[in-house]
Amino acid sequence: ITAEDAFGGMCMTSAIARKNFRDFVRSGDNETLITGCRTHFCSDAGHLERPGKKELYHYDLEDYLNFYLWGNRTRLRNGGEGIGFEFMPGSELENGAFASVLENLSF
Repeated sequence: ITAEDAFGGMCMTSAIARKNFRDFVRSGDNETLITGCRTHFCSDAGHLERPGKKELYHYDLEDYLNFYLWGNRTRLRNGGEGIGFEFMPGSELENGAFASVLENLSF
């Protein structure tokens, strides 16, 4: 499945991306690799619940890590299979770097 299908392919810090991802995780139980993911810097202050500010820069890597942990815990707790992210070539976070971070995390 693509990132576009799983959470709209947008900044993972945004409320709509979080909602879409939670709905996606809860709707299935098969092992899923989400392809086409891309961490990036964003300037939309509304994503950080600061709509009064015009711009507030943030990076959504932490959201990917949190969603990875939450998604896998949720699926495994409910008898389903895990979730993985595959990042686009040339994205700020290469797949090898993400994999090395995940090796030290547990559900």
